[in-house]
Formats: sequence, structure tokens, C-alpha cells
Amino acid sequence: MNRGFFHITIRKAVRKLSLFVVGIFVTFAQYATPVAADSPPIGAGVVNFEPIIPPVAVPAGLAYRTETGGDRLLNSHGGEVVLVNFWATWCAPCLAEMPDLNTLAGYFADTGFYLLTLNQDRAGRRAVDRLFDEKAYDHLPRALDPKSSVGRALGVRGLPTSFLIDRNGRIVGRVEGTAEWAGEDAKNLIRYYLQAGERKRKQVIPGGAGPIVRTGR
Repeated sequence: MNRGFFHITIRKAVRKLSLFVVGIFVTFAQYATPVAADSPPIGAGVVNFEPIIPPVAVPAGLAYRTETGGDRLLNSHGGEVVLVNFWATWCAPCLAEMPDLNTLAGYFADTGFYLLTLNQDRAGRRAVDRLFDEKAYDHLPRALDPKSSVGRALGVRGLPTSFLIDRNGRIVGRVEGTAEWAGEDAKNLIRYYLQAGERKRKQVIPGGAGPIVRTGR
């Protein structure tokens, strides 16, 4: 065989193979499912965080009992990112994650983040005060949902359950069961939603799934 002809044949084969590979790549790029460039970070510590797409507005008229004994509407936290945690003193997983929630609330103090712990105990204020005084949970509010009306309206199926509300008063996600609230994954998740409402102003925010007790509701 002519050596020159052999080299030309090899070069043509390599060129055709290259074009074939490029064609496959272009086709895949055209039909592959796009990945959202701006989606919440869901790490292992908050793996059971379920984004709600599209977000839904907090229902009007839902009120909880504050520490001072008054009522406050859940949708009155405009401009804040709110993590609403439904819990009870008889719920072991709730008690297990309470220290982490207290740490998280303290970490993001004065940043536009509010951690609302809504107690579901029938005993009410006395049960909450006893626990909070004993454990010195100084970053968490002693708020109540005395008739579980807020929990029922939001579809709480068991405890603990947490809902994340953005600065626009929309429920953007929920966690059924516990999470590692004091870990970096939780901080990154909260930071994401804090920054989502501040990106225009360029402000800088500091910087596995657990068991769930069924309530029968």
C-alpha cells in the first residue's frame, strides 16, 4: 500500500470521528434537561428540605399567640425570612433539635431572619416556660399555636415540621422531621434566602433527615 495514501486515509478517519463526537455533544446539549443556575443549596444536613415550587403566599388570617399573650398574624413578618418550627414538649425529636434551632437563631440574629418556634402543647405556656427556663433557650420565642389552627391550615402531618417563608411572605419550602439546624448546610440554606432578597442592594449576610412523630391530625 502507498504510505502517503495510508496517512491520508488515517487523517480522514480521525477527522470524521472528531466530527461525530462533536455532533453527539451538540445534540446532547440541545436536549439535556437544563439545571437551574439559581436554586437553593440542599446539603446533607437539610436533605429533607422540600422546595415548594411555585412558592405560595402565607394564608391570610392565620394568627399565633406571642410571648406577651397577644395574637400576631403569621403573614405580618414582611421583609424577614422566617423559619416556622412546629413542636411539642412530648415530641422527643422536637426536643433533640431544639438546641440546634437556638444556635441557628443566635447565629443569624439581626440579619433579617426570624426563627418562630410554635408550640403545640395543650398545657400551653407553662410547659414551654418550664423547658425554656431549664435549657436557657434565649434566642427562641415562646410562641404558641394553642388550638393547632396554624398547623392545620399549613397541613402539618407530624412533629417536628418546619416551614421556610421568604421576605415576600411566601412559603418556599418545608422540612418534615428533624434537620441539622446548627450545621453549615442549614446556614447556607438560610443565607441563600436572605441574600435572595438583598441581591439588588448587594448586602453580605454572615456567614440527614431525622425522625418524625405522627400527630394523627
